[in-house]
Amino acid sequence: MDHVTSTYAKIAKQYAEEFSLATDSLDDFLGLLSPGSSILDMGCGPGVEIAHCKEKGFKVEGIDLSAEMVDLARHKNPEVKISLANILEFNTSQKYDSCIASYSLIHLPKKNLPEALSNIHSCLKKDGYLYVAVHEGQSNEGLYDEPFDPSLKIFLNIFTKEEISELLIKTGFRIVETKTRDAASSEEFSFRKLILFAQAI
Repeated sequence: MDHVTSTYAKIAKQYAEEFSLATDSLDDFLGLLSPGSSILDMGCGPGVEIAHCKEKGFKVEGIDLSAEMVDLARHKNPEVKISLANILEFNTSQKYDSCIASYSLIHLPKKNLPEALSNIHSCLKKDGYLYVAVHEGQSNEGLYDEPFDPSLKIFLNIFTKEEISELLIKTGFRIVETKTRDAASSEEFSFRKLILFAQAI
Protein backbone atom coordinates (compact mmCIF):
# COMPACT_ATOMS: atom_id res chain seq x y z
CA MET A 1 0.00 0.00 0.00
CA ASP A 2 3.02 2.31 0.35
CA HIS A 3 2.92 3.49 -3.26
CA VAL A 4 -0.78 4.30 -2.83
CA THR A 5 -0.71 6.20 0.46
CA SER A 6 2.53 8.06 -0.28
CA THR A 7 1.31 9.18 -3.70
CA TYR A 8 -2.11 10.26 -2.47
CA ALA A 9 -0.38 12.22 0.30
CA LYS A 10 1.25 14.34 -2.39
CA ILE A 11 -1.71 14.74 -4.77
CA ALA A 12 -4.74 14.75 -2.43
CA LYS A 13 -5.61 18.44 -2.79
CA GLN A 14 -5.13 18.43 -6.56
CA TYR A 15 -7.19 15.25 -6.82
CA ALA A 16 -10.01 16.82 -4.81
CA GLU A 17 -10.05 19.90 -7.04
CA GLU A 18 -10.10 17.88 -10.27
CA PHE A 19 -12.63 15.25 -9.21
CA SER A 20 -15.17 17.51 -7.53
CA LEU A 21 -18.28 15.85 -8.98
CA ALA A 22 -19.88 12.58 -7.89
CA THR A 23 -18.56 9.43 -9.51
CA ASP A 24 -19.93 7.77 -12.67
CA SER A 25 -23.63 6.81 -12.66
CA LEU A 26 -23.91 7.21 -8.88
CA ASP A 27 -27.45 8.59 -9.11
CA ASP A 28 -28.50 5.54 -11.13
CA PHE A 29 -27.14 3.36 -8.32
CA LEU A 30 -28.85 5.43 -5.63
CA GLY A 31 -32.10 4.85 -7.50
CA LEU A 32 -31.89 1.20 -6.45
CA LEU A 33 -32.00 2.16 -2.77
CA SER A 34 -34.89 3.03 -0.49
CA PRO A 35 -34.99 6.65 0.72
CA GLY A 36 -32.83 7.19 3.78
CA SER A 37 -30.85 3.97 3.31
CA SER A 38 -27.46 3.54 4.97
CA ILE A 39 -24.34 3.69 2.80
CA LEU A 40 -20.70 2.89 3.58
CA ASP A 41 -18.23 4.49 1.15
CA MET A 42 -15.20 2.18 1.16
CA GLY A 43 -12.43 4.30 -0.29
CA CYS A 44 -14.18 7.65 0.05
CA GLY A 45 -11.28 9.84 -1.12
CA PRO A 46 -11.97 13.54 -0.45
CA GLY A 47 -15.62 12.86 0.42
CA VAL A 48 -17.38 13.98 -2.76
CA GLU A 49 -19.65 10.92 -2.93
CA ILE A 50 -20.38 11.16 0.79
CA ALA A 51 -21.55 14.75 0.38
CA HIS A 52 -23.64 13.84 -2.68
CA CYS A 53 -25.34 10.90 -0.95
CA LYS A 54 -25.98 12.94 2.19
CA GLU A 55 -27.54 15.69 0.08
CA LYS A 56 -29.87 13.06 -1.39
CA GLY A 57 -31.05 12.10 2.10
CA PHE A 58 -28.98 8.97 2.71
CA LYS A 59 -27.17 8.04 5.94
CA VAL A 60 -23.51 7.83 4.98
CA GLU A 61 -20.22 6.80 6.57
CA GLY A 62 -16.82 6.45 4.93
CA ILE A 63 -13.36 4.95 5.18
CA ASP A 64 -10.13 5.60 3.31
CA LEU A 65 -6.54 4.40 3.65
CA SER A 66 -5.06 7.87 2.97
CA ALA A 67 -4.84 10.16 6.00
CA GLU A 68 -4.77 13.19 3.71
CA MET A 69 -7.94 12.06 1.94
CA VAL A 70 -9.66 11.39 5.27
CA ASP A 71 -8.77 14.93 6.42
CA LEU A 72 -10.28 16.40 3.24
CA ALA A 73 -13.39 14.23 3.53
CA ARG A 74 -13.92 15.19 7.18
CA HIS A 75 -13.50 18.87 6.35
CA LYS A 76 -16.10 18.57 3.61
CA ASN A 77 -18.45 16.46 5.77
CA PRO A 78 -17.81 17.44 9.40
CA GLU A 79 -20.94 15.70 10.69
CA VAL A 80 -20.20 12.34 9.03
CA LYS A 81 -18.23 9.46 10.58
CA ILE A 82 -15.15 8.95 8.38
CA SER A 83 -12.45 6.52 9.50
CA LEU A 84 -8.84 5.92 8.48
CA ALA A 85 -8.92 2.26 7.41
CA ASN A 86 -8.50 0.03 4.39
CA ILE A 87 -11.00 -2.41 2.96
CA LEU A 88 -9.02 -5.47 4.01
CA GLU A 89 -8.76 -4.54 7.69
CA PHE A 90 -12.03 -2.72 8.27
CA ASN A 91 -14.48 -4.57 10.48
CA THR A 92 -17.74 -3.49 12.03
CA SER A 93 -20.76 -5.09 13.63
CA GLN A 94 -22.98 -2.65 11.76
CA LYS A 95 -24.72 -3.76 8.57
CA TYR A 96 -25.35 -1.29 5.75
CA ASP A 97 -27.97 -1.17 3.02
CA SER A 98 -25.27 -0.48 0.44
CA CYS A 99 -21.56 0.02 -0.07
CA ILE A 100 -19.64 2.11 -2.58
CA ALA A 101 -16.21 1.02 -3.85
CA SER A 102 -15.47 3.69 -6.44
CA TYR A 103 -11.95 3.20 -7.83
CA SER A 104 -10.77 1.70 -4.52
CA LEU A 105 -10.41 -1.95 -5.53
CA ILE A 106 -7.95 -0.80 -8.20
CA HIS A 107 -5.36 -0.24 -5.47
CA LEU A 108 -5.49 -3.80 -4.11
CA PRO A 109 -3.39 -6.69 -5.45
CA LYS A 110 -5.34 -9.40 -7.24
CA LYS A 111 -4.46 -11.94 -4.55
CA ASN A 112 -6.30 -9.80 -1.95
CA LEU A 113 -9.50 -9.21 -3.90
CA PRO A 114 -11.49 -12.26 -2.71
CA GLU A 115 -10.79 -11.23 0.89
CA ALA A 116 -11.68 -7.60 0.18
CA LEU A 117 -14.97 -8.44 -1.54
CA SER A 118 -15.86 -10.93 1.19
CA ASN A 119 -15.26 -8.20 3.76
CA ILE A 120 -17.47 -5.80 1.81
CA HIS A 121 -20.15 -8.51 1.64
CA SER A 122 -19.97 -8.93 5.42
CA CYS A 123 -20.72 -5.20 5.85
CA LEU A 124 -23.94 -5.45 3.85
CA LYS A 125 -27.42 -6.42 4.93
CA LYS A 126 -29.03 -9.31 3.09
CA ASP A 127 -29.91 -8.12 -0.43
CA GLY A 128 -27.75 -5.02 0.08
CA TYR A 129 -26.30 -3.29 -2.95
CA LEU A 130 -22.70 -2.64 -3.98
CA TYR A 131 -21.38 0.00 -6.39
CA VAL A 132 -18.02 -0.86 -7.96
CA ALA A 133 -15.95 1.23 -10.39
CA VAL A 134 -12.65 -0.04 -11.79
CA HIS A 135 -10.29 0.42 -14.71
CA GLU A 136 -11.02 -1.99 -17.55
CA GLY A 137 -8.36 -3.42 -19.85
CA GLN A 138 -6.04 -6.35 -20.23
CA SER A 139 -5.73 -7.95 -16.79
CA ASN A 140 -2.61 -6.57 -15.13
CA GLU A 141 -1.26 -5.11 -11.90
CA GLY A 142 1.77 -3.01 -11.08
CA LEU A 143 3.11 0.50 -10.71
CA TYR A 144 1.90 3.20 -13.12
CA ASP A 145 2.74 6.87 -13.60
CA GLU A 146 0.34 9.11 -11.68
CA PRO A 147 -1.39 11.46 -14.19
CA PHE A 148 -1.17 14.46 -11.87
CA ASP A 149 2.59 13.98 -11.50
CA PRO A 150 4.30 11.40 -13.75
CA SER A 151 7.33 11.44 -11.46
CA LEU A 152 5.16 9.62 -8.90
CA LYS A 153 4.15 5.96 -9.11
CA ILE A 154 0.92 4.38 -7.89
CA PHE A 155 -0.15 0.74 -7.71
CA LEU A 156 -3.03 -0.16 -10.03
CA ASN A 157 -5.00 -3.33 -10.63
CA ILE A 158 -6.55 -3.46 -14.12
CA PHE A 159 -9.54 -5.73 -14.69
CA THR A 160 -11.34 -7.40 -17.54
CA LYS A 161 -15.13 -7.30 -17.27
CA GLU A 162 -15.19 -11.08 -16.93
CA GLU A 163 -12.57 -11.01 -14.17
CA ILE A 164 -14.32 -8.57 -11.85
CA SER A 165 -17.74 -10.09 -12.58
CA GLU A 166 -16.49 -13.58 -11.67
CA LEU A 167 -14.90 -12.26 -8.47
CA LEU A 168 -18.16 -10.64 -7.42
CA ILE A 169 -20.17 -13.78 -8.13
CA LYS A 170 -17.70 -16.00 -6.25
CA THR A 171 -17.89 -13.75 -3.18
CA GLY A 172 -21.68 -13.83 -2.93
CA PHE A 173 -22.96 -11.15 -5.28
CA ARG A 174 -25.16 -11.11 -8.35
CA ILE A 175 -24.53 -8.56 -11.08
CA VAL A 176 -27.44 -6.16 -11.49
CA GLU A 177 -26.07 -3.82 -14.17
CA THR A 178 -22.81 -2.85 -15.88
CA LYS A 179 -21.86 0.42 -17.55
CA THR A 180 -18.72 1.67 -19.30
CA ARG A 181 -17.21 4.95 -20.44
CA ASP A 182 -13.94 6.15 -21.93
CA ALA A 183 -11.48 8.31 -20.00
CA ALA A 184 -12.68 11.91 -20.10
CA SER A 185 -9.52 13.92 -19.41
CA SER A 186 -5.73 13.73 -19.24
CA GLU A 187 -5.98 13.82 -15.43
CA GLU A 188 -7.62 10.39 -15.56
CA PHE A 189 -5.83 7.14 -16.27
CA SER A 190 -6.44 6.30 -19.92
CA PHE A 191 -8.14 2.98 -19.21
CA ARG A 192 -11.82 2.47 -20.00
CA LYS A 193 -14.00 2.85 -16.90
CA LEU A 194 -16.17 -0.10 -15.86
CA ILE A 195 -19.02 0.43 -13.40
CA LEU A 196 -20.95 -2.46 -11.88
CA PHE A 197 -24.01 -2.55 -9.63
CA ALA A 198 -24.19 -5.78 -7.64
CA GLN A 199 -26.43 -7.23 -4.94
CA ALA A 200 -25.46 -9.42 -1.99
CA ILE A 201 -27.22 -12.79 -2.05
